[in-house]
Amino acid sequence: MRILISNDDGYQSPGLLVLAQALAPHGTVIIAGDDDGACRVIAGIASLDRGDISVQMFGEESGFDWVIGGDHTQRTLTSPDGETHVLNLRMPGKHNARNAAAAIAAMHAAGIAVADAIRGVESFTGIGRRFEFKGQINGIDVIDDYAHHPDEIAAVLH
Repeated sequence: MRILISNDDGYQSPGLLVLAQALAPHGTVIIAGDDDGACRVIAGIASLDRGDISVQMFGEESGFDWVIGGDHTQRTLTSPDGETHVLNLRMPGKHNARNAAAAIAAMHAAGIAVADAIRGVESFTGIGRRFEFKGQINGIDVIDDYAHHPDEIAAVLH
């Protein structure tokens, strides 16, 4: 395994450190840097005595390797070289922009050019019942989404 990706889930689990330890030499960990749990994971990775592991963070704050910008109408991603790329994602929501950033970072870590990685992510049309447009009734959009608690519903709407 050369690349380990983590977003906002599972930071309390020691499993991420086990996976980081199992990374191939010169592997890359891609992690959501704007989550409090990420700091604990990064500190744990540092304690593994694996100086060959590269950690790349993504998030919405400046200073991360991959910076997500824009709003619900237009997302951008600034890559580690400082270039800002427009993301034309077919899936709305902040969580989808974060997932796209992680996927692009992973592809880049695997040797794929950023522009090619973005094209790949932009071609993803989603899966059934994830913010799936069903039609319009009296000018109101009808969306089917399996989000089933307030945090998930809020994530879909942002």
